[in-house]
Amino acid sequence: MTTPTTSTLPAGRILLRNVRLSFPALFEPEAFKVGDEPKYKATFLVDKHSTQVAEVNRIIADILRASPKAGPKKADAILKQISGNPNKCCWQDGDNADYDGYAGMMSLSAKAKVSARPTVLDGNKSPLTARDGKPYAGCYVNASIELYVYDSSGIGITAQLRGVQFLRDGDAFAAGRPADDDEFEDVVEGTDADDIA
Repeated sequence: MTTPTTSTLPAGRILLRNVRLSFPALFEPEAFKVGDEPKYKATFLVDKHSTQVAEVNRIIADILRASPKAGPKKADAILKQISGNPNKCCWQDGDNADYDGYAGMMSLSAKAKVSARPTVLDGNKSPLTARDGKPYAGCYVNASIELYVYDSSGIGITAQLRGVQFLRDGDAFAAGRPADDDEFEDVVEGTDADDIA
């Protein structure tokens, strides 16, 4: 069972603990499609039985009620309207996605602009780079997220990716983890392609 998040964080901010990482672009920003602005991004899978699901739901409801764009009178209706639309809400039911590892989970997709590269740390808080081979798709992480209300062709909820901390290994999703060096043999000088059976 995961530890509940602390209530002392600023409004809209949450630290997800022991969640599974999916579709990460943590070291190099990626564009969703040609012409889009490249961004850092990741999706975090939260077990539906975790206390963190209720915490995310509460934060989303609170920031909608506090927003002048929604307010206490419209918040519930807006949330109901956008909850199943991944283009309008970053918090989705994983059972509606046809991806490995999403069944029984809620998914939270978060992004960061190129100018706001997320912090990426190991378990001991030392910085990680792409060459470290972690975090990777399928591993477990802690993630710092900030949820926002926005109004662009209608009100929606989005999440800023603030930081990711590698927690522990997990079964890698397809194309999730680079090969370890012990998977290879030492190359003998003078070996060419004809020598390999």
